Amino acid sequence: MPQSFCERLVESFESRPDAVAMRLVGNDDEVYTSAEMLRQIRSVAYRLGEEKVEFGDRVALIGENHPSWAIAYLGTLYHGAVCVPLDPHGEIETITNFLENSEAKVAFLSPDQVERFQQIEEKLGRQTDFRNSKIGHRPIFLKSTQKKLQKPQAKTPLS
Repeated sequence: MPQSFCERLVESFESRPDAVAMRLVGNDDEVYTSAEMLRQIRSVAYRLGEEKVEFGDRVALIGENHPSWAIAYLGTLYHGAVCVPLDPHGEIETITNFLENSEAKVAFLSPDQVERFQQIEEKLGRQTDFRNSKIGHRPIFLKSTQKKLQKPQAKTPLS
């Protein structure tokens, strides 16, 4: 039986844990090994479970090109959810329409998207209380480019 994309990814990362999986161009301090990247992908999947995201649910991703974006994307797939990447430079109206029509349960945001996300909520006529969501779009912030995601390792069927 053919392996899924996530199974192949895990197999690849586990077979070469010390290999460089990603690096931030121009910054030799921000290098991600396969083992660290896999740990962070599993951490994102764990966090999505904590947010009550289930298999097949949609997760929006609004952020700049950065390893955190890739980790959030792959963590979403690893969890079994559907990633809805949105252009962080798109028009507020367009992002609002995509976000509303996608029925995303949570949104990963890079720090520079917080203000825009608040504008989107205003367009939707709803506000998010970051501790208790009223609309189902609970933001999960992507860490800034200076830090890596730090969450407990998830225990999933692919572990």
